Amino acid sequence: MSGSRLKYFLLNFSSEVRKRPKVLIVFLIVLGLIVWTTPSGKVLSLRERLVAVPCENDDSKHLIEDVCKLYERKEIIGDLCEPLCRKQSIQFSQCLNYKRGKHVIAVQCKDHCVPGKTVSAVLKMARLNGSPLAKHLAEAGKELLVKTNPKVDPNTVDPFEYFISSESLSILTSDYLNDEYGYFARDDQDLLSVIWGEDYPEKFRGPHTNLVFARIYWSLLRQNEFRISRVFSEWEVFPNIYNFCGPLYMAEHFPPFKSLDALFPFLHSEFPAWSNRAKLAIQILELVQRMDTMEHPLHLCDTKSPHFGFTPSGQVRFIDSDTVFADEALSRIMSSQVCGSDAECVFYDCEGFCNIKTGKCLEMRTNNNLQVVCSKVFRGTTFASYGGLLSTPPKSVAAKLTALVTECATESKQDISGIVTRKPSQDTLLKLQRYLLESLKEEEAGKS
Repeated sequence: MSGSRLKYFLLNFSSEVRKRPKVLIVFLIVLGLIVWTTPSGKVLSLRERLVAVPCENDDSKHLIEDVCKLYERKEIIGDLCEPLCRKQSIQFSQCLNYKRGKHVIAVQCKDHCVPGKTVSAVLKMARLNGSPLAKHLAEAGKELLVKTNPKVDPNTVDPFEYFISSESLSILTSDYLNDEYGYFARDDQDLLSVIWGEDYPEKFRGPHTNLVFARIYWSLLRQNEFRISRVFSEWEVFPNIYNFCGPLYMAEHFPPFKSLDALFPFLHSEFPAWSNRAKLAIQILELVQRMDTMEHPLHLCDTKSPHFGFTPSGQVRFIDSDTVFADEALSRIMSSQVCGSDAECVFYDCEGFCNIKTGKCLEMRTNNNLQVVCSKVFRGTTFASYGGLLSTPPKSVAAKLTALVTECATESKQDISGIVTRKPSQDTLLKLQRYLLESLKEEEAGKS
């Protein structure tokens, strides 16, 4: 629908509504049914907003209080504990997540994250599903004991007196990272330092440390967002983690990009200018390219506009990595699913293929990061042509850019074995970048 046709449609529709109010009622009912019944890939974000229950500030404050109580009892350690619990240099702002998600708490970090400055940060921790934090740590300790010394009765162990070797923790970490990412430490790499930080030897007496330290280390390692941010920090795709107090960790806070998935979003006054949207799209493509070419490529299995954030220098980071996986972990997730069709081999945005003969999903992903970005960020998920980051491009590139984004999001191929894939190539990514840069140059030339 062209701009003039859309304007004509809107004028006639509003006129019809004034004459016959029932038209609006019927329209809204039909739209509501479409939103509620459309399968997961289309309007999930809108449906989630309708049913999501926001977190409560009091719950977040209670979590911090529980962490600090355990710190005062020396059951929790970490470089974040002192500024959070005693110096009061970490000031609560508000909770940011939903009750069913992890804890995400906005804070102001004074003279700790950045010396001499107050900056925004976020505290994060996996939800414990109603379990007290002390019990969660005790369970983490028991799990460690089973893995390192199954002959010991975990119910009789004093965590302050029982010691675990650094070698045992290193072996457990190596096995865990290998299972999750196919990751092997380099010869000169100390895995305990990668996960905890360079000051970890201070918690050891010679080659051993007590269970208090070990179980906190283990509770951090098991949190996917913490683990993946630490292991892949040098690639600059996730926010950096400052430090932690027990299983509660603090990370950089970057403003998320607001979703443009609305009915005719370009009619809203806050709709960003094309130059801003094009530059952001180029940054997102660069991030996708880095993730695809890493030594251990990562899969973005929950991709939406608000999961991308801006650094102060304007760089893009993926700020919600709970559902980011490497091949090894995603293969396990996919192959564990029972199916009767390909539609049942889906984990969020990561799609798979169903082997009808075995009734199991194959250990593979049939789409890729670029396809999901094109489908859920560059296009609108409610109305593909009139929403999303790359809607309403300049006339000079509109036809070829819109066609390429549509191809990127929807084109599929079938191999000789019958497996259907949606995996736009590196060439598609480079073309998208080229068209976007071309539109920016032409826009700049038009201003001069």
